[in-house]
Amino acid sequence: MPAMLLLLSLGSLAAVAGDPSHSGTEASLRGAADLHRLKASCPAGLGRVRGSPCMTCEAGTWSGDTDEECIRCVAGTWSSKRGLKSADGCHPCAAGTWSSQVGAIAPAACFACPAGRWSDKPAVAALSQCTACAAGTWSGMQGATSQNVCNGCEAGRWSSQAAAISRKDCHRCPVGRFSSVVGASLSSSCLPCGKGTWGFSPGANSRQMCQACTAGRWSPAQGAIAPSTCVACTAGRWSNEIGARDLSTCKACGAGKFNSLDAATSESTCKACDAGRYQPIEAAGNPLLCIPCAVGNYSNVEGASSCNYCPAGTYGNAFGLQACTPCPEGTWTPGVGSIRRDECSSSVKMPSTEASSTTTTTPSNESPSTSTTTMIEPSTEVSSTTTTMPSNESPTTSTETTSEPYTRTATSIATTAQGSSAADTTTAKISPTTECVPNTASNQHPSAENCKACERGQLWWPCGAIGDDGQRVCLGNAGTCASP
Repeated sequence: MPAMLLLLSLGSLAAVAGDPSHSGTEASLRGAADLHRLKASCPAGLGRVRGSPCMTCEAGTWSGDTDEECIRCVAGTWSSKRGLKSADGCHPCAAGTWSSQVGAIAPAACFACPAGRWSDKPAVAALSQCTACAAGTWSGMQGATSQNVCNGCEAGRWSSQAAAISRKDCHRCPVGRFSSVVGASLSSSCLPCGKGTWGFSPGANSRQMCQACTAGRWSPAQGAIAPSTCVACTAGRWSNEIGARDLSTCKACGAGKFNSLDAATSESTCKACDAGRYQPIEAAGNPLLCIPCAVGNYSNVEGASSCNYCPAGTYGNAFGLQACTPCPEGTWTPGVGSIRRDECSSSVKMPSTEASSTTTTTPSNESPSTSTTTMIEPSTEVSSTTTTMPSNESPTTSTETTSEPYTRTATSIATTAQGSSAADTTTAKISPTTECVPNTASNQHPSAENCKACERGQLWWPCGAIGDDGQRVCLGNAGTCASP
């Protein structure tokens, strides 16, 4: 059919050209009409190529009834059949594939979406139209047709990369941090190990993988990466708490005890000071801090926080005594805390059996006991006195008789310029209401209100100061504080 039209058109042109009766204008008009007929639409499935007669459309192309030329299948489609009469004959690339080729003639032109991407739509015309797996996920599958193929980074890992293709693209949380989130896309999802703990491996997926500081240690740091960040409780302290966060968990050994160990885990590590010694402070970290009792004092128990005065009628002439030495028979001391044997004097009246009740507080670690002491004096008037002893002594009730007034004999020894001595014996009357009690002193005693406590480390001299010859100088009713 096309060939016949072409021949007829050529014959008509030749006839016009050979007819002398027609003018040149008529010939031109006839030629244009014939050319229009050559360019007229081809039937569906046919088309012209560069003005050629209508020809069957090749594979990968098509034409309709009104199309002059064959049209190529769009990107994302293909056709291996010739003479297609509509675009519907172009097959779409399957889901999970893509093609940017126009006029593709075979399904091989459709490429699989690469690993890390997926597509659930057909006829995808570009690689960018394959959807990338989100950050925090990855996929090693090509041609994936669903988002479900994108695997989340496991707990303890994270990834900010889209279209990741391997588990290796998921970074592990660093040492000292952990993450329980699956599919984490940010490094901030890795949380630091808390105070009192430390991390020992990367990629930790739970808080339980943070190792707690052992008992006896503590740590204020977050995100710690080594056990060395756990600080040991210092000597004199202990802690049985695991995962301790601050110093306050290290408990101090009590007064009277010491502990020379670092990182102690039990109160049993606090050792008691020996008898004859005391420890007034807490958290002592050295046995050298157990102080020997001063002369005139003693301690007969372990773990004492203070020492006791040698009772009246005894003396202590050395440091660290566990018991005081009784005065020889027939002698007595003027008060408690005597430090030398020569303080035991027959001039001091021993207690009599006539007594009034006097309450004395004795160490709390001693059982209450009752004793009766007497002082033989001219007067029969009896007064009651209360004396407070160290806090580690238990109450002891004793009965002591004092007279108002009573007589004390004091001897003053003076050294002459020639080195000789002269003794002068005087008698002083002392009222219990104005005399300073033991461990206090005043140069004059107009009233008990003027008495003051001896300073720490000093002893009370009941009978005054020490003379140049080392003997006690009695000054009547004056007591003196002095270093032993």
